[in-house]
Amino acid sequence: MLPKFGSKALMIGGAAVVALQFVIVAFGPRWEIQALALLLMGWGFYSLHGSLQVFSSDLAPEARASALSLHAFFFFLGQAVGPIVYGYELDHFGKLATLLLSAPAILALGIIAAQMLHRRPDEVDEMVDF
Repeated sequence: MLPKFGSKALMIGGAAVVALQFVIVAFGPRWEIQALALLLMGWGFYSLHGSLQVFSSDLAPEARASALSLHAFFFFLGQAVGPIVYGYELDHFGKLATLLLSAPAILALGIIAAQMLHRRPDEVDEMVDF
């Protein structure tokens, strides 16, 4: 997908897919629709996260191991803190408000990341050619 769409589109598109699925799940449709929404949410997350992971290895080539370890640290920190934050928000604000606030937040993350992280097209071609 990287050669066809580029990393910027994958970050924005992935974040947009996740945001849309948050909105769909927030309104509580039937379980079959929620299952499909969660499947699509996983694909969107993979597109966004995979692009961020690629850039984390390129930010400081001389310190690649440190950059990737920091990326992993913040990923797992989010895995640990996220349920606590969501639990608090769900308890105090409800499902609808929590998910509707999460949608623009993840979309903003994708757009900001795509704007701040960029690579020249020739560098992308070099990465894809084996």
